[in-house]
Amino acid sequence: MMKRWKAVATYRSASGPIDVTHEIEELDEIDALMERGPDWNALIDIRITLARTAYGQITVEEAKAIGEMGCDEMATWLENREGLA
Repeated sequence: MMKRWKAVATYRSASGPIDVTHEIEELDEIDALMERGPDWNALIDIRITLARTAYGQITVEEAKAIGEMGCDEMATWLENREGLA
């Protein structure tokens, strides 16, 4: 199964920047990955992007509404949304 997040750490090297890609499920995993190395003093930046979603591309307004839905409302919303795909 695809992990939820993709974190790309870019490090300085003698031959130019090196990207190290990590696929993670939870953001709190980043700490351990950075501690494992390469040395964090060589770190240029870390870019974190969402690799998968539960509902596809939704708006902020839809996400808020989802959080306020009961089980029956959620089932109906999912059925309607799947019909649009």
